[in-house]
Amino acid sequence: MKSMKTLAIMVLGVVLMGLTSCSNEPSIKTVSGMYNYKMAGSARVYYASTGETQQVRMNTETGTMTIVRTDEEDQVKITMSADNGDLYAMTGVLTHDTIFFEPVSRDIYVDEVQEMFRCQMNGEGQLLSDGSVSARIYITGRAHEEENINLTATEIQLYATKIK
Repeated sequence: MKSMKTLAIMVLGVVLMGLTSCSNEPSIKTVSGMYNYKMAGSARVYYASTGETQQVRMNTETGTMTIVRTDEEDQVKITMSADNGDLYAMTGVLTHDTIFFEPVSRDIYVDEVQEMFRCQMNGEGQLLSDGSVSARIYITGRAHEEENINLTATEIQLYATKIK
């Protein structure tokens, strides 16, 4: 009888370990990899000298994105290689199924206003069950040539699908 009780406790322990170790949440290991991405949306350009604002469509950006783990438990390094030749990297922080993109500085050219902007870019997104990433990106910046022209973008969407 004692051996049956011991066996039952051992089986229960194994079952409980199995249940607690199972999770549908993505881990850094499952998120790490190479992705194809597309980023597009609109922004508001503000001309401080005249007080005018203009809604503009940002240039669509496509390319490859690589996510690799860092030495920090919940962080990844994200490298974006745009088809137009731009290359930039940022840090991502994973919390459950959410990824937070830490701020990064970069230059962005906007065709509609023919200006190059020095921008800060960050964002947050979801790690989807199919392995893809869907995020909202926030951009603020100031024109290189004319300091009185500011850019604010809160409607930029990034979608990345894992390359299998």
